[in-house]
Amino acid sequence: MLTLILIYAAIGATAGLLAGVLGLGGGLVIIPALTFIFAHQPDIVPANNMMHFVVGTSLASILPTTLFALRAHLRHKSIDPNLLKQLIPGIIMGTIAGSILASFLHTNTVKTLFGIFVLLVAIRMFISRESSSTRQLGIWGRRIGSFIIGNIAGILGVGGGVLTTPWLNHFSIPIRQAIATSTACGVVISLAGIASYTLTGISDGVSISWGTGYIYWPAVLAISILSPIFAHFGVSISHRLPTKILKNIFAVFVSIVGVKMLL
Repeated sequence: MLTLILIYAAIGATAGLLAGVLGLGGGLVIIPALTFIFAHQPDIVPANNMMHFVVGTSLASILPTTLFALRAHLRHKSIDPNLLKQLIPGIIMGTIAGSILASFLHTNTVKTLFGIFVLLVAIRMFISRESSSTRQLGIWGRRIGSFIIGNIAGILGVGGGVLTTPWLNHFSIPIRQAIATSTACGVVISLAGIASYTLTGISDGVSISWGTGYIYWPAVLAISILSPIFAHFGVSISHRLPTKILKNIFAVFVSIVGVKMLL
């Protein structure tokens, strides 16, 4: 148990750092790590529901990280309040819908979807061009896009930053502002995901020790020990690195994660 706690804490430190630097919310680190750990704990996490516990636990684990990263971004005044207000309703409704849909999917289907998803994101980042001021995101585009992002986040357990950051940057939002806004969206996704995966797990009759619905709390608490501290460091780093380096780090990291999940 002590070894597991240390492993969870290390996962949290890595996830927090990347959440601060790239606005990822930590899910791209937590999901593959928990998949590996839970696969070797069938006595604790049922195999037929493993990925549901991975996703639910991930969404709960990213909350402290994103909260602390958000606090740091607020100090730098990187968030556009009006933009965030337009995104939040779609994020909430999409996350709830995605969480409900995920409860009907086979655990291997969720795993495969996650691997394919992050590879597509990586490819998009590698081939993306610099943001152009001629591309603007209208109000309905923001509403529909935020719903889709919340839906994917609810199914795959990511904080939304892996989608929100490149999406906003594509529509002329500066990369640092896009990262800060995606961090704020990650807080909303986490809260909606916690509620949804708790209720769907209870509805499905799932019951494990130290768990509520599809959330395994020992992992959540251990991951949360170091993640907020490293998220703070990550935000400081993000405001010192050039934009090109931020995008390259983003693309390379999600490529590695996607290949690992598919293998």
